Amino acid sequence: MRCRSIRREIMRTGARGFTLIEVLIATAIFALISVAVILIYQRSTVTVRQGIDESAAQRNARLGFEKLTTDLRMAGFDFDRDGNPSRELPDVWKSNTFYLAGTRVRSTGPQENLIFTAVNSGSSGAAEPQWPRQGDQNIADGPLIWEPAPAGPFQQPDEQIEYAGPGAMTFRANFDFETSAEQNNGRERDSESPQFPLVTTGNDEIVTYALRAADPDRNVDSITLHLDMNDRSSPPARAAYPGGRTERMAVITGVDLSNRNPPYTLFRFTFDGSGNPVASPIAQNIRSLRFQYFEDAAATRQLRNPAGGRRGDGASVLGRGTFEDSRPWEESPERLARARIRGVRVHLVAMTTQADPHYRDTDPVPAARPYRKFTFESLVTPRNLGKRGETDRSAHLTQLAVINR
Repeated sequence: MRCRSIRREIMRTGARGFTLIEVLIATAIFALISVAVILIYQRSTVTVRQGIDESAAQRNARLGFEKLTTDLRMAGFDFDRDGNPSRELPDVWKSNTFYLAGTRVRSTGPQENLIFTAVNSGSSGAAEPQWPRQGDQNIADGPLIWEPAPAGPFQQPDEQIEYAGPGAMTFRANFDFETSAEQNNGRERDSESPQFPLVTTGNDEIVTYALRAADPDRNVDSITLHLDMNDRSSPPARAAYPGGRTERMAVITGVDLSNRNPPYTLFRFTFDGSGNPVASPIAQNIRSLRFQYFEDAAATRQLRNPAGGRRGDGASVLGRGTFEDSRPWEESPERLARARIRGVRVHLVAMTTQADPHYRDTDPVPAARPYRKFTFESLVTPRNLGKRGETDRSAHLTQLAVINR
């Protein structure tokens, strides 16, 4: 009875339900709207994530680039406060030549580059004496008597730019100059000797920038350069001077200089007290790093290589050329080339951490093409390149007095 009443009420009011077709159509419309909303949300999420990734990549690379260029602008600052910018050495000994007492000469032949002082005045003999290599032994040369010259201040063999290559660079500067005046503004007392009475660049102020690939098997390159630095020997001071020792060879291994195996991490290398490399990561997800060198601050003359041609990438210069204690007046072509550098163009490219399936570029490495890139470039002209420190006479003489007590 109740069902008939409900049916009669429905018929009287004209109310009715949805047909199956109507339900299906409504469901389809709802499904389409839901799919559209999900796709929009998904795309928005991807866009936001890409934006965050790009922002992080830019920020990370910018910090690394600014650290590199800031350090590079300091290159050569206060690196040889000992002075003697002329690098003057005595003339070589000559036969049958009159010498006044006190004249200094430089030996030749097998005992090359020893320095002696004339005790008296007179003419040298026809043949060069057999100079004693060590000790304080005097030697006769006809009527002349020569005595070994005391070891005195010598121009540091340290270079402002120690390595100049297409994918890596090494330079020196007094980075801790701001420590305090009481500490003589970054003075490196452990590195000093009578030959170098005032040293301001320690092992940790020899700075190298280079890349390491994320795949360790790709890091097969090395950076080789010759340095005069502490090695905790006895004594631990610098010793590359006439009659001392030749510069030691330093090697930074495990780098990739090819720019063909991204992603990379930008590293800042220094040396510890024993002369071993110390690596510090500066920026991740780097695509490439390139240096270009110029002989003028306006970057109009690319660096000449030792053969005389201009390339500017430093590929024929690198860290070659050693200071030889037996021939200190001879400058290698590579060292002379590095000494001509006045400007460096730094070109760094960063990449996102996530690939974008809708993006492709013309990167020569196919695997890197789906990654968005950000380029940072600057011409750095360090104001101290090519300049030498002058001796502070009062401080210099005071230091010598302390050393010789």
